[in-house]
Amino acid sequence: MAASTYSTYLIVRVITELLAGKYLSGKKDAKKIINTIIGTFIVAVSFIGFGLSNTALPLFIFFGTIGIGMGVSAPAKYSLFSCYLDKGKEALEWSIYDAVTFTGMALSAVLGGFIAAEYGFKLLFFLVSLVNFMAIIPYLVYFRFILNKRTLS
Repeated sequence: MAASTYSTYLIVRVITELLAGKYLSGKKDAKKIINTIIGTFIVAVSFIGFGLSNTALPLFIFFGTIGIGMGVSAPAKYSLFSCYLDKGKEALEWSIYDAVTFTGMALSAVLGGFIAAEYGFKLLFFLVSLVNFMAIIPYLVYFRFILNKRTLS
């Protein structure tokens, strides 16, 4: 079951990512930030769905919606990150990005395992949702900065 639901996520994400990547090519930063916010919001709501699920079917649905959310946000985030890499330091900056990302994933796995074992999966999924909602904040701040910059120019 776990493998099938994860495969659903991956297939939906791949399809959505290809479509979003095509759509975002050549778009301005503001559009990419909006896509990142929308995708992250979809992921956050989907984790609430995990916490409320009691059968297998909703797990497939919510893994699929996480695939949509990640597929919408990932190309936008990667594109924004790529635009601001320092010339000649691209490999170093991508390696730092991966190091921070995978370290965070490793720590999250340990902490998530502890929370699930001690307090249950329902709480874990609500906390993951909360963290995803909080991840939207920097994008909202930056988006507001872009809007203010346009009005001041």
